[in-house]
Amino acid sequence: MTTMSAFDPMQPDITSLCQRGASVAGEFSADRFLRLLADEVRLLGAVTWQLSGGVIPRHERPDYADKTFLSLEWQASLSLPCARCLQSMNAELKGQQRYVLFDTEQEADAAPMEDDDYDALVKQTPFDLLGLIEDEILLALDPAPRHEVCPTTASNQPLMPQANQPANTHRPFEGLTKMRKH
Repeated sequence: MTTMSAFDPMQPDITSLCQRGASVAGEFSADRFLRLLADEVRLLGAVTWQLSGGVIPRHERPDYADKTFLSLEWQASLSLPCARCLQSMNAELKGQQRYVLFDTEQEADAAPMEDDDYDALVKQTPFDLLGLIEDEILLALDPAPRHEVCPTTASNQPLMPQANQPANTHRPFEGLTKMRKH
């Protein structure tokens, strides 16, 4: 694969990238991922990525013969709230996905849904690489992340306070027990 020297990640020419079989890499700063920030996810540094393109040969996939494809790899370090104790926890995420590119939504909708090799993606002008990476990060997030063992306070008490129960608890069916004994 060749590397493209003049590649603008904010307005990438993916058609040229795919036709040339090129590969590019870069990073996006954490403050660019607005949907992650809205979900209380804090990126701990830049998100690194690599994007490669090509044309699918007929002998490899007859159903996608001569279609262009993208291969995206990304990596991110982030901090998010634990679902149990609500304290922040760090996580390392990385992903890799391949996409077959279609000209229209109708073509993409007609693509096989169960394809393990490629996801369908509609060509956009300009192509939103940042949005695609953010989508992949959001899909990779655990919906209820938890520490393996949640941290405790200095007094070694759980962070979630236990309900204070009085020593003399009212038991509503205690009277029934006494009546049965008589």
